[in-house]
Amino acid sequence: MKRIFRQSTVLLAALLCCVCLLAGCGDNETSSTATPAPTDSAQAGQSAENTPVSQEDYMGQGIFRVEGEEEEFSYLIPGTEVRLYHWWFTGQEGRDEGFLTEGLVGQHRGSVYDQLKEEYDINITFVPAQGADLWPTVWQSAYAGVPIVDGMHGGGASMLLDHVYYEGLEGEIIEPIDNKGIVFDDEAFWDVTQMETYAKINGKTYAFMFSTIGMKKLEANVVMFMNKNLIENSSYTVDEIYDMVRNNEWNWDNFRKVLAAVADPDNGIYGLNYYGAVSFLGLSNGGEIVAPQEIDGKTVDRFIGNNNAAWKAGWDFVTSLYQQNLLAPREGSTWDQAAMQDFSTGQTAFMINWFNRSDSISAAAPQLEYGYLPVPNGPNTQDSGRYYSQGPLGECFYLLKNPQNTTEDYSCILKVMKELYRPVYGKGWEQETALWESEVANYAKDEDMLEMCNLLVDSTFYPAHLKYANMEHLVVQDTVVYPILTGETTFAQYWDSQVDVYNTMIDNATNR
Repeated sequence: MKRIFRQSTVLLAALLCCVCLLAGCGDNETSSTATPAPTDSAQAGQSAENTPVSQEDYMGQGIFRVEGEEEEFSYLIPGTEVRLYHWWFTGQEGRDEGFLTEGLVGQHRGSVYDQLKEEYDINITFVPAQGADLWPTVWQSAYAGVPIVDGMHGGGASMLLDHVYYEGLEGEIIEPIDNKGIVFDDEAFWDVTQMETYAKINGKTYAFMFSTIGMKKLEANVVMFMNKNLIENSSYTVDEIYDMVRNNEWNWDNFRKVLAAVADPDNGIYGLNYYGAVSFLGLSNGGEIVAPQEIDGKTVDRFIGNNNAAWKAGWDFVTSLYQQNLLAPREGSTWDQAAMQDFSTGQTAFMINWFNRSDSISAAAPQLEYGYLPVPNGPNTQDSGRYYSQGPLGECFYLLKNPQNTTEDYSCILKVMKELYRPVYGKGWEQETALWESEVANYAKDEDMLEMCNLLVDSTFYPAHLKYANMEHLVVQDTVVYPILTGETTFAQYWDSQVDVYNTMIDNATNR
């Protein structure tokens, strides 16, 4: 973090006065409080302090304090240069890539960028990248104690552990964001659940993650695709399937019946593809494979997949589908592309995959009529009153550790990043709802599909094991799935043999 001392004493004093005035907006019982005027929708008797900040106020201010946050703008230090890194940047100016200009989000960032510079004397420098080549340089510089950036976009949450510890070596290169005075507890803007699940390691929080809005709430969720034509040619109708979902009857038993009615192996038509079936069906039954445990007085993650009955039930269920010839028995059918091919060509009635595969399916088979469903519940969850759609791993934003930085320096950097990356709309705002409805209309072709899309968003959950980047891959690959399904080995034999492997993976990732 650099301080730029080119400003005059008078200007600096003026800026500090401005910052102090803004700081008066914080929750301080001894000072006067400035709050937005009540909106038209405010109920009679509602205090100004409890009135949400309106969109008009937000866009007008650029930078603002969200209700409930215990922080002030005094964390901004005039004359500071904050160096930020994104792997896609090729120049010093974020406007070169449209980061500060394109779309609603870009324009919002641009207004915050300008306000930070003009009103607070904060200069943001975007460190240029050259493909992926700069990435190791960032980590190397941080490990050497001379980071070339102050903060960065670090990709999805599954990559966080790779970044906290440089090549597994002792010593953190990411500075925890705890105890910096900057809070991320407003769930309208920040994904508190994911931060707790993925960004917290050994009791410390290493990243902040923003709440997704619009189609980003769903595009990377796990869903079940349904071939409507194959369903209508069976003894079931599409409406009956949707009614099962609505009536909380979309469970493994009924799913098996539908698969049996649809499958026609003699003509190369099957109910389901292997891809993700074991993993996602097990998770829909409450089958977590990683859970925190107390070891030597510390809470650490441990692999529990070998002893988790709910997850084993998922394997048993898929094995029974295989034995009944309801799964497409094709080489490589545990792969994403094979599943896409089978579904797009009408060879499988159902496919478990990510929602964003919709575009590829529509491009490959424009005439195909398909719908969206949640993954059916297993016996452990069918009475839960909800479904389970594995959600997208959010984007992480980090502070790079710098021995020269004080807590105040880190607080300033974190405040700048928070304001720059704050979503344009808060989740649940009228404008966010309108954005969702306009974007989902491109995918939901009828009211039933729209209903399912809304249900899938409400069904989002985040399995703990996804923070370990390799773990998801290992539980779906052919060499694991086929030997168990075919009886070459048993569930217990294989997974008991892998406990130490997975726990070592966890320990190495968390530098225990």
